[in-house]
Amino acid sequence: MHLVPWRDRCNRRWLHEEDDRPRAPRPRRLPVDGRTRLLVTPRFRTSRHVVRLQDDPVSQPSSLVVKLPRIATDTSGIAHEATVLNELADRWPAGRGTFPEVRALQLHSGYPALIETQVPGAVMTHRRVARQPEESLRVVRQWIEGLPVTGSTATDPGWFDRLVEQPLRELVSQSDPGLGLAELAQRTTRAAAVLKDVELPLVFEHGDVTCPNILVDSFGQVGLVDWELAEPQGLPGTDLLQFLAFASFACAGVHDVPRQVLAFRNAFFGPRPWAADAARGHLRHRGVDERLLVPLLVTAWGRYAAKIAPRLQRLAESVDCEGGDLISYVAARDRDVAIWRSLVYNIASSNPTTTSELEEHSWVT
Repeated sequence: MHLVPWRDRCNRRWLHEEDDRPRAPRPRRLPVDGRTRLLVTPRFRTSRHVVRLQDDPVSQPSSLVVKLPRIATDTSGIAHEATVLNELADRWPAGRGTFPEVRALQLHSGYPALIETQVPGAVMTHRRVARQPEESLRVVRQWIEGLPVTGSTATDPGWFDRLVEQPLRELVSQSDPGLGLAELAQRTTRAAAVLKDVELPLVFEHGDVTCPNILVDSFGQVGLVDWELAEPQGLPGTDLLQFLAFASFACAGVHDVPRQVLAFRNAFFGPRPWAADAARGHLRHRGVDERLLVPLLVTAWGRYAAKIAPRLQRLAESVDCEGGDLISYVAARDRDVAIWRSLVYNIASSNPTTTSELEEHSWVT
């Protein structure tokens, strides 16, 4: 598959013509040979990049990953990923090898590209999780709990606006009012307000702990790729909650949105709420009151849904020329928006603030 004609059809503007947004420091440049193979990104509209593997001339037989934006001017994703990976390498030396190491952020063969090391392992698929749910949860939870604590809400006065209000405002401003996302955002903000009354640790957050981003090597150790949604000072619990949702879909063997919402409900709020039990244990490990599970759940899915806007904005402007229409189209059909909507209207609407109140509340799908 030849990349150049495809990318020429998308856009001919390159990285050096971008605006002056902050970028990660540039590591050294590496020679590149022609022995490559292409990995096509998942076929969903929010996928912003294509990825290819190539030999690493420095550390054979390891491979390098070259990550290129689908839209040449949409460089914010690779710039952010380079920044957070460099910070993570400094903060978590014990975790090296379980996340990519940045080798370069540069124009590569005329195209903006992030070059990073490959994380070893095979994708933790739905089938693997369904076959080994307890072991999968154990190794992923262990990896997540190794991520460093980076701060506290007590010393970061802007955390609520940065992590909750601002992303929701952006999503609402760029979507069709008929979707009702403005009311969802308002209710989410009210449900999350209880978090402002307690001190929470801020943790390094991957932001998308699901298939195909989770890899497992031959020793059963976990690694994570695709860090474009990472938040160095994120909220505790978010990463594990995302994985628990993925595990609930895998264990139920479902792939359509209505049944995924139902699987999510059963895992967290059913007769045997194994996902809620795991989430409580993780919150205790992080020193967080497990009774805050409800607002953290609502907040996590509001934030997760809000990531649709920045991931689609440049695609809408540069290719589809649809602006908010594309964002609204995706949001109306998105699984995480459906989960968020169900959480808000069937849980947060009754304003429960503790786990026991959550379990007593009836969920209406």
